[in-house]
Amino acid sequence: MRCALVLLAIAVCPAVLGGADDAPTILISRQLAEGEHLRVGDVIQLAPTTSDASPHAFRVAGVYEPTPDPGRLGDRKSTR
Repeated sequence: MRCALVLLAIAVCPAVLGGADDAPTILISRQLAEGEHLRVGDVIQLAPTTSDASPHAFRVAGVYEPTPDPGRLGDRKSTR
């Protein structure tokens, strides 16, 4: 599930120097927040790959509700 954090997190501001208190902020999906028990203000560690030994801290700034793309509804490729 940590891989999902990497895939679903969206950086919304540039990296800031400093510790976790100054961590850059991200938005996460409602499903990810519920699945990982995350709330606004939580600091999470994200890495570009699951084998990356140097994750970066991000603070959850908000939770969004994904909306379906009407052009992809019913598309067999998007339902994997």
